[in-house]
Amino acid sequence: MPPKKREKSAAATKAALNLQVLQRVDPEIRKIEASTAHATLYKLENGKDWKMEDVAGAFFLFSRKTAPFFGMHIMNQKAFDNYHRLIQPGDHFELESSFLMFNDDGEFYGLWFGVDDERESICKLVMAKANAAAAGTAPPVSYAASLGGGGGGG
Repeated sequence: MPPKKREKSAAATKAALNLQVLQRVDPEIRKIEASTAHATLYKLENGKDWKMEDVAGAFFLFSRKTAPFFGMHIMNQKAFDNYHRLIQPGDHFELESSFLMFNDDGEFYGLWFGVDDERESICKLVMAKANAAAAGTAPPVSYAASLGGGGGGG
C-alpha cells in the first residue's frame, strides 16, 4: 500500500475509534466535527487569575442526534475524569487572548489549545455551534467540517 493511502487509512481508523470512545460516553453523538491533539482547561479564580484544572488531553467538538445538538469533550490525560460538556442554547463563548472563554454553572473557564494555528479555527467553530444551538439549529447530516480528520487523540 502506498504511504499516502496507508496514512489516510490509519487516520480514518483512528477517527472511527475516537468516535466509538465518545459514543460510549454519550450514545447520541453522531459525528466528530473537529478535534485537536491537546487542550487544557483553566478556571478563572477571583475574577483575575487563571488556575489550571486537572483536565488536559485530546479535544473533540461533536454533533449529536438529539438536542442539545453540539458538545465538547476532552479525553483527560491527567486524571480519570474526562471533561464532557454539551453546548446549550444561551451559552456564550469568546476568544480572548489565548483562551476560548465560557461560563459553566456560574464559573468562568478557558480552554487553551496546544497548537496556535488550530486555536482560532477551533474557537470559531465552537462559537458557530453555540450560535446554532441558540437558534435551535440541528446539524445537517452531510456536514463534513473537521480539523485533522477527527483523529485528534485517544
